[in-house]
Amino acid sequence: MVRLGVVDEALPVVERLLETEPESLQLQALRAEIHFHRREWEQVLDAAAEALGLVWFNPRLHLILGMALARLGDRKS
Repeated sequence: MVRLGVVDEALPVVERLLETEPESLQLQALRAEIHFHRREWEQVLDAAAEALGLVWFNPRLHLILGMALARLGDRKS
């Protein structure tokens, strides 16, 4: 869904799925990516941290987290 350009429609679906599978790394990571595409930096931090709490070694999530932190830092300057 994210790659098809329907990011806004994907988030509620992912959040509903997370209600039944809260420890799904794939769903948590997808939620972080959706927020990233929507430029919701604070939510990216929360979602990426949640996913990294499940599996620490995930370079893509670390990248997304770092980019969101950088965007938040730019905003505070």
